Amino acid sequence: SSSKTIPNVNILFVLTAEGKMNYYGLKKWIEEQSETNESKYIADPHGAVGYLGLKKYLANHKNCQGIFLETAHPVKFLEVVEPVIGETIKFPPQIESVINNKKEATLVKSYEELKQFLLDNN
Repeated sequence: SSSKTIPNVNILFVLTAEGKMNYYGLKKWIEEQSETNESKYIADPHGAVGYLGLKKYLANHKNCQGIFLETAHPVKFLEVVEPVIGETIKFPPQIESVINNKKEATLVKSYEELKQFLLDNN
């Protein structure tokens, strides 16, 4: 294919952390989505901040399109989400079925160690 048929693609990664920005991002998301959010979708705080970053980027780059991806369910952040939305979030069955399982962590110090761990535990 020629370069004329391939659209330009810019990838914007927005990294978020805990704190005021997550609360602000989620609150801003809810304010903006309250009128048009027919699905009643609730973003997790990190995703909400990512959405706002993408929206700001697109405002300054009119010829671009954006895709907004979430990586966590809002129940992971109940202490932030519930006060903002003013209601209790129910755990979905997939999370309810594993929430009380024993949690295990494996310390990995290098890429090679991670690679070997993944190969050994597939």
